[in-house]
Amino acid sequence: MDNYYLLLFLLFPIIYSLIKKKQNNSGSISQKNTDEREEHFFIKNERMPIDTVGSKEILLAEVAEVAEVAEVAEVAEVAEVAEVAEVAEVAEVARFIKAYEIPEKELVTVDLIQERLGRELTVAEFLAMSYDDFLQIRGLGKTKLVHIEVLRALFLQASPALRAGHIVEEYVPHETDGLVISQLALPHQYKAICNLLVGHFGESVTIGDIRQLDANALKVIPMLGKKKVTLISEMIAYVDEKMLNEFSGQSLGEAAPSHLLFSHNEDIDLSVLEEILIQDLASFFSALSERDQFITSGRLGYLSAEKTLQEIGDTLPSGKITRERVRQLQQRIERNWHAHMRISPTTLWVNVKSNLSLLRAELFTELQSRFSSKKGFYEFLEMSCNLSSGGLTKIVYPEISPTILDDFWAINASPAELETITLYLQDRLGIEKAVAENAISHLDGKKVELLGEMVIPINLSKPLALANTLLDYPKGLAWNILHKKVNEKAIARALLPEERIDGSISAAVDNGWAYQIDRGTYRHLNFLQLTEDEIEQTLQNVREVLVEEAELGRNSLNLSIDYYQKGQSNALDYFTVRHIVRAFGERQGIFFNGKSGADTISIEQDFSLASQENVLVSLFAASNRPLDKKFIASKIRSQSLGHAGYYLDKLLLKGTIVRVDEADYQLTEYAFAGLDVEAIIHKAAEIIESESRAIEVERIQRHINNAFDFNYNKYLYLSLLKSCAADFGFEWHFVYNLVCKTEFAYESLSDMCRQLFSGNESYEDAIAIINQHCLIDPGRVRNMIKQIIQNEKAHE
Repeated sequence: MDNYYLLLFLLFPIIYSLIKKKQNNSGSISQKNTDEREEHFFIKNERMPIDTVGSKEILLAEVAEVAEVAEVAEVAEVAEVAEVAEVAEVAEVARFIKAYEIPEKELVTVDLIQERLGRELTVAEFLAMSYDDFLQIRGLGKTKLVHIEVLRALFLQASPALRAGHIVEEYVPHETDGLVISQLALPHQYKAICNLLVGHFGESVTIGDIRQLDANALKVIPMLGKKKVTLISEMIAYVDEKMLNEFSGQSLGEAAPSHLLFSHNEDIDLSVLEEILIQDLASFFSALSERDQFITSGRLGYLSAEKTLQEIGDTLPSGKITRERVRQLQQRIERNWHAHMRISPTTLWVNVKSNLSLLRAELFTELQSRFSSKKGFYEFLEMSCNLSSGGLTKIVYPEISPTILDDFWAINASPAELETITLYLQDRLGIEKAVAENAISHLDGKKVELLGEMVIPINLSKPLALANTLLDYPKGLAWNILHKKVNEKAIARALLPEERIDGSISAAVDNGWAYQIDRGTYRHLNFLQLTEDEIEQTLQNVREVLVEEAELGRNSLNLSIDYYQKGQSNALDYFTVRHIVRAFGERQGIFFNGKSGADTISIEQDFSLASQENVLVSLFAASNRPLDKKFIASKIRSQSLGHAGYYLDKLLLKGTIVRVDEADYQLTEYAFAGLDVEAIIHKAAEIIESESRAIEVERIQRHINNAFDFNYNKYLYLSLLKSCAADFGFEWHFVYNLVCKTEFAYESLSDMCRQLFSGNESYEDAIAIINQHCLIDPGRVRNMIKQIIQNEKAHE
């Protein structure tokens, strides 16, 4: 028995060591509790000396008590750990919000909130506040709710404890998530909310983007309350109810028309557009009240005769009203019609202005038959495209100068194909094909005659008629025969005398359209092929002779007697040399005077190209409008178009000016003023960076104009791309009117045609070959092939 008690006594230190070890491992029990347990243990231990004789039961009870103490200690340890964690969590929530690192903008909002509340907020207090609570704070508008959302996300991200009550479910993608809201033609009840979302998030916001936002995030949007949040949910549910392929818009037979998808700059089949407009107009009209039906029919002539505002007001079935009241009601009806349409006005406008041509088939013939007059039909299109009254006039009746085609007839033979002139006007004015065709239609009988697909000039000035006629004779004509041919063509506004030379020939030469090839014989400049080396060498030879004679006291010479007949340069015929000196001499300080039949040349020793260029730069700087070559020629000493062209090329190469039109130039800093250059560059990049082929700049022009509803011509865009693309990290390559993201293998479009064609291709085959290397409209390829053929025949 004594040995038994001895064994028990020896076990006590072991039990104590085990308890002590557990306490040391936990590290979370306070030192005070540890000390209390140790004191308690030793007090118990002191009661049991080795020689004490007690009952077995008492000793066993003591052992049990020791075990109970150990168990209590372990439970206390767990409780204390939980208590520490709970304290930490409470401390986190109880921290003041300024204890966090808050972005500058959001910090301003925090300061405003706490200033208005008159105290500092804890994180818990901030998270407990609703949007309505924040909006009640004076000076805190809905725009600041964006900052509130940022702050909430910051606090929740910083602390796991705070996120415990904010469980975010994993988002499950939907089939319709990729649909772009701005491209959906949804029922009219969702139009306003769509516009609101697009206005806030941008044109590219999708159904999926909106679906992932909760009600609080949506309420951040200005003018969007609880009712509109509900409407958004209904709209998304409506989209989800439809199969995704119903929104592909293949045809009206495959999908309900209200589900068609159109982008703002998409070319859409006209029959599809017409069918949608017919259906929408019928459903809209049937939903109107009797009074509104009467007003709509009367104003547009839809299914009835047209009436004036006064007539409608006087005959309204519900009672007479003033014409001003009729106008107000009409404006409300128009707004409701826009909300009802399943085609956005922008989409409709892009397609209307591309196809409303007086020279082609009527637009929307079935729809047009429902209106009593074409005027009412056009007013309906204006209303549907959201244009002001008369907005279609610039398409159907474009305002262009009667002389707009003069430059064309100066270098293009007549008659010309309608397609060729249409392309010229598109390039010159930056207009759609339909607008260009309408412009030609309105010149019919005044400046041109239309014969099917051919166009003949009429009422040309005599110099212009002479130049145009010379294009028919590559070898040139004597003046008397030339006069006769002009009269036979009947293209001049006045007959030319056939018994004497008319002074208009000199005007044609001065304008740079023709040159003299013999005494009394003239040829069009299109047929004179000179290299830059030939021009420079001729001018250098003439200048050397002039400098030598100037040292001997002769300030002027006769070009024929003192230079050409002395054999100074016989590589070119005399009249070619004469043309070079006359057209290009000023670049070397050489001046020509051909009056009185004497071809006199002189030199200005102190002549400076730089000083002449500075004069021209000053002219451009003084004008906020583009200047053309004729104006520049009038401001230089020689008044030569050739000299003017030379100076313009110099300034273009330096980047001082840019070309903004077929024939107009402007100071670079003025040309792009008011344009969002970055937006235009990136819009152009959408095509250029996605294409391995070269791109004719008209494609880029159309893409940008449709996207931004601009009317700029392709030369302005080409100049802008050349000047500014590198500033935005793009390294594009330019060859005449072609743009490519890599180096182009050909010198020009005509060079590409010459190298790729064998000469036996049809137009269709030729277009297919070019399309492998270049993104270009077929009409331009046909036009280029015709020009190549004409030039080859001329040189033969």
